[in-house]
Amino acid sequence: MVDNFEQIRSLLTFDTLKQKYSEAIQLILNTLPDEVKNDKAVRAFFNSIDSEPANDCYYVQLLRRQSDDPHVNGVSDPRYHGNMHSRSIKDYLIPSLEAFDKAKPDIIEMCKLFNVRAYIRLNKRSYKSVDIEMLKNIVDQLRSGTFGSPYNLVASAAGQVCDAGDSKTWIVDLDEEYLPYQNDMLRMMFECEPYVRNLQNRCKVLINSTYMSHEDAYKYAMQCEKDHTPIIPTKHGRHIISKPFNIQAMTEKWNNFCKENGITLPLPRTFTDPENKYTTFELTDVYLSKAKEFESFLPPHQTIKNDKNKTSFVMDKLSDWDLHMLDFYWHGHCLKNSYWMKMCDVHKDNPTILYVP
Repeated sequence: MVDNFEQIRSLLTFDTLKQKYSEAIQLILNTLPDEVKNDKAVRAFFNSIDSEPANDCYYVQLLRRQSDDPHVNGVSDPRYHGNMHSRSIKDYLIPSLEAFDKAKPDIIEMCKLFNVRAYIRLNKRSYKSVDIEMLKNIVDQLRSGTFGSPYNLVASAAGQVCDAGDSKTWIVDLDEEYLPYQNDMLRMMFECEPYVRNLQNRCKVLINSTYMSHEDAYKYAMQCEKDHTPIIPTKHGRHIISKPFNIQAMTEKWNNFCKENGITLPLPRTFTDPENKYTTFELTDVYLSKAKEFESFLPPHQTIKNDKNKTSFVMDKLSDWDLHMLDFYWHGHCLKNSYWMKMCDVHKDNPTILYVP
């Protein structure tokens, strides 16, 4: 189980001051006599005031991931998803901390009942932006003559818009194989713009105000940045919640780090079915081009091509020793051919885990 409600709650911000300001303006208007409200000068004054109510919200989705489906003979039961990566069960637009707290019991109950995960996008939306995006989608459908389910309009719009502005965050997605290198990932990220510039400015302030050495000031600034970088647990890894940074520079640093330390492609995603009868390797992304090479290291197996983006190898359950030796030979093959561990995924507006039963 993964329960991130408390940590996520601490990261949510709402423009409550603007909401109270708007409510106060409306209250004043409601108490004024009609002859005063209708006065031209009074109307001009109130029209000049930005009294649009705050309409911030956060987008929460309850999704059933394909990886959570029951397995039949070592592969996902196609009756649940077919070729779809995930299915949405329910969506929420959360406008306040009170609404977040109120929705929590319902979210937990739904997740347990349907064996789904709760995700939240930490980049703010607004009701206004969602409404405008929905209207755009409706117009596009009318123009093209291609119509989809109207139930998808809200989810599609909420997934596309973003009102985070300067507070926008990205997600550095660390799967299980990246966890040993989490601190290295953070260090390399902080060496990229704009982090490195912010750290240098902080160092100057520390050196001038506390007479720290440059080395001590940099270490202190780095630790402060690390302490203020949220890290969210996921089912099989962690999400680093970062500011936008130079991905190209980060990728170059990671590639050099892997070459210098001999960090090769790990074994593809591996799982054992609930009945403990089969071991399955699922090959996606960079592994697809190396499927034949990896297959040559496997014992007798069945090959299942789910679609062009995924190939599965299913075999009788492998022992821990078998997996250890397979990892040993695959690592040697990758070293010989310079198959280095790829840079982890960085998502610019993807959701992070709120709750997994």
